[in-house]
Amino acid sequence: MFLIIILKKKVPSKYNTSVSKSDTEVSFVGTKEEGKEVYKSEGLTQPPPITKVEKEEEPPKLMIEPADPFDAQIPMGAVCTRKGCKAVFAGDDSRNEPCQFHPGFPIFHEGQQGWSCCKRRTMIFEDFLNFEGCTIDRHKFIPTPQKNENQCKFNFYQSSNSVNLDLYVKNVDSTKSTINFYNNRFTVSFTSQDGSVYSKEYKLVGEIKPEACTYSISKMKVNITLIKQPAKEWSGLFVD
Repeated sequence: MFLIIILKKKVPSKYNTSVSKSDTEVSFVGTKEEGKEVYKSEGLTQPPPITKVEKEEEPPKLMIEPADPFDAQIPMGAVCTRKGCKAVFAGDDSRNEPCQFHPGFPIFHEGQQGWSCCKRRTMIFEDFLNFEGCTIDRHKFIPTPQKNENQCKFNFYQSSNSVNLDLYVKNVDSTKSTINFYNNRFTVSFTSQDGSVYSKEYKLVGEIKPEACTYSISKMKVNITLIKQPAKEWSGLFVD
C-alpha cells in the first residue's frame, strides 16, 4: 500500500531566480515504502537557451609581389620566384608569358597538404609540389631583397690607434655591398647571394678618420679596420 503526501511551502523571493518577484510554490510527492521522492515546481522561469556565436572565418593571407619591371636586367636561366611556377627565363619573350602561381602560404594539417589561397588538398607531398597555381600574373625572376634588422655577431680587438672588427655575415656579394664611414659611426648594407639584405648603422663610442678606414669581404665574414682620431683607448666599441 502506497501513501502519498503532498507538501507545499513558500520559497523566499531572494532565492527565486525567475523574473517574477512573487514566491514560488514547490510540491513534494513521495512514497513511504520505496522512499523515492519526486519534486515538481510551479512558476519557475526557464533561462533562455545559450546561442553559440560562430567566429567568422578570416580570409586567407595572400602575398602578391609586383612582377619584374619590363627593363629589368634578368640573367638567362633565372627561375621564376613565384610559388608553384617553374618557368625559366629564356629571353625577352619570357617577360610577357603568363605566370600561374600560388599567392598564399603552404598548409600542412593532419596529413593534408595544400595552399591557403585555394581549397585543393592532398596527402601526397609530390602531388602538393605539382599543384597548378590559382592566380595568373607576369613572372618574377628577380627575388625581392629581404631586409634583416637583427644584430649580427661580431668580434673586435683594439690598440690605441685602431680597431679591428669582424662582422660574421655569410655569403655576402661584394659587388652589391657597401660600408660608409663617418666621424663617429659607420653604416653597412650587405646583400647575400640569395638576395637577402642586411642594413644597419653602428654608432661608435669614439671618433674615427673616415678616409683612413678600410674593409674586406670574405665568404664567412666582413673585416673592418677603424682608424681612431685621436689615438687613445676606448671604453668599448658601440653606443647602446
